[in-house]
Amino acid sequence: MPDADCPGAQLCYLNASGEPCPSGSSCFCRWPDQSRWKGVTQHEAGHQQSSLGMGLTVNADEHYTFECTSGSCDGITDVETGDLSIRQRSRMTIAHASTSPLPMDLHCIQSAERYGSALDEGFGHFTSARANNWQVNPQTGNTETDCTFSYYKEVLSPDLFGLQCGTDVACTSTPRRDMPSGVKAYPPQGINCDAASNWRDSQCGNQGVLSSFATELDFLQFFWSVHAQGLQAERLSMDDIYSTFRATCSGACRPCAGEKLRWASIEDTTPKDVRSLNDGAQAYLSASKLTRFAQQALAHGITPPPSP
Repeated sequence: MPDADCPGAQLCYLNASGEPCPSGSSCFCRWPDQSRWKGVTQHEAGHQQSSLGMGLTVNADEHYTFECTSGSCDGITDVETGDLSIRQRSRMTIAHASTSPLPMDLHCIQSAERYGSALDEGFGHFTSARANNWQVNPQTGNTETDCTFSYYKEVLSPDLFGLQCGTDVACTSTPRRDMPSGVKAYPPQGINCDAASNWRDSQCGNQGVLSSFATELDFLQFFWSVHAQGLQAERLSMDDIYSTFRATCSGACRPCAGEKLRWASIEDTTPKDVRSLNDGAQAYLSASKLTRFAQQALAHGITPPPSP
């Protein structure tokens, strides 16, 4: 299996040690030195910042895999809901396994994931975006609101991000789990983080169990919107963001400790078993910031759908 058999700029390796692939051995394709990419490093640093600023925002039960309890459902059953087709109905991008070894295909920027997992990963993306995008141009002093995030995994339907397959963007045809065909673009890719893709609602759906799911893309764009866009008086500082989550988890300025986070508490659950992000925002934010926070949450698809 020579390097030329691998898609994009991937190379053929024997195993995770990074040894070259000898002929006839069991090998796989991977990105060379991907862990050194600045987007990856900044994203992982974002998890550390989140831990220090907000505490542990991911519940131990809210992992990225979905147990398959019957049939050949390819691991797409949600063990909490018993929904055997959650990943199939939602427009997943987990058609990556053929070119990306674990854990690269466990969660992706367009995947409908459990709320806490999407939030946690989206915050990591947001941290990387903050490191590479000016809010105020130091040369001109002008305010800037545009944002590009350098994503380090494959992207499905690149045209929806304004990406054109060609010299600068390597693409290939690939099936989607809910569609017979599609186009996959290879990383790194420039994701527009100053938009409101509302990916969950527009591409995955928001009915049934999906109403409590979210995507990393939507959270990335939501965090950027409330932090770097809008009137200055409406913007959330990083302290505002951290304090909102602390208020969500504990009702006071104490760090999160792995509580289940949702936009709103779920009925018929143990009291405080599921913490409401909306409640935390109302407890901490000023009126102008709270109004924008709620508006942008709806616009970016991190709230349940409004009633008909």
